[in-house]
Amino acid sequence: MFLKLRGRMKELGMEQYLFAKKLGRSTSYISHRMTGKHEWLLSEMYAALDILCVPYDQLGEYFPKGGKSKAVRVSRSETEEYHAAL
Repeated sequence: MFLKLRGRMKELGMEQYLFAKKLGRSTSYISHRMTGKHEWLLSEMYAALDILCVPYDQLGEYFPKGGKSKAVRVSRSETEEYHAAL
């Protein structure tokens, strides 16, 4: 869950305990949100974007509904057309 959020943290070398500290929360509090046991508060989402230097217009990408981005299926013919166009 929240793969893009986790990925950005990793890019910045920020472990979950440090992220929690910067948000003023405990690691277990953040863990419960990262695993979907509890929902994020909107104020926490914006604070997280600030901490991770992410523009606000990307909020939905970092905090998708349910914590998971929808997978997009691509057919084999679409993949072949794409590679042929390169």
